[in-house]
Amino acid sequence: RSEKIDLKATSGITTPQERLTLRNITLRSEVDTRDRVPFPTRGKYHILEYETAGRFLDSDVSYTKISSSLEAYYPLGAAIAFHPKIVWGTSDQTTPFAKQFRLGGIESFLGFPEDFLVGKRFFSFNGGLQYRVPWPTWLDTYISIRYDLAGIWGRYTKITTKDFEQGAGVILSFSTPVGPVLLGYGHTSNGKNRFYFSAGYRF
Repeated sequence: RSEKIDLKATSGITTPQERLTLRNITLRSEVDTRDRVPFPTRGKYHILEYETAGRFLDSDVSYTKISSSLEAYYPLGAAIAFHPKIVWGTSDQTTPFAKQFRLGGIESFLGFPEDFLVGKRFFSFNGGLQYRVPWPTWLDTYISIRYDLAGIWGRYTKITTKDFEQGAGVILSFSTPVGPVLLGYGHTSNGKNRFYFSAGYRF
């Protein structure tokens, strides 16, 4: 992959300015045994990804990052599925801001905006229950409750329990011909609240 990065902050002071040409190689393993997508009821989904950029590729910055995601669906009866998920990642100190890990949003951490937390290494756990609502019969409808626990770090320091954030929320989902439609609400342990709306598939 070859990319030209031109990053400028539109507000605030936390986003650095970056103007880079990055050339990287990514190796990705993906194993999927889920019975359906979206809204599976059983099966596992595992991703392992390794990305590196260096001078040998004529990249402006050299860095290496690795991440893994493992989630599973366990049926608890005809209409309920238990959905645990563990995601982690680590990267070099030289990793540019545009390539760092991000957490937040209806898919990763309820209560925070999309990509609200940014860092060079992270750990995240999500645990949820998905219930298929029996009505209306002509529309697949689901209600999910989820608990999130995550920590993200911008530098290599000793990890303590105080570094982790907690969140919880509820999601109402519909399976439609144009893709899933999600309505959600999340609350974090530090008092943040967020409503969500999402429509269509993620790519």
